[in-house]
Amino acid sequence: MVTGGTATYSVKYNFIPLTPTVDDLCADQKDDPCPLAAAHHNSKSISTFPSGLSGTLVSKIEWKDQNAQPILCMEWTVKC
Repeated sequence: MVTGGTATYSVKYNFIPLTPTVDDLCADQKDDPCPLAAAHHNSKSISTFPSGLSGTLVSKIEWKDQNAQPILCMEWTVKC
């Protein structure tokens, strides 16, 4: 059972890393509030990209539990 942790969101634009955002995992969960149990979790995220971007955008999400153990890691690349 996950009762706390961190949610880290990071972005690289044209291979230049931007400052990551680190949030409280439980405060960040609106669809599935803590405690998080082992189960299927369904949530969504919507992002709007500014017009005029050109190149490669890499976005990464990392969730770690209260013991700093990874519980979720996703990364995707968008070419604009």
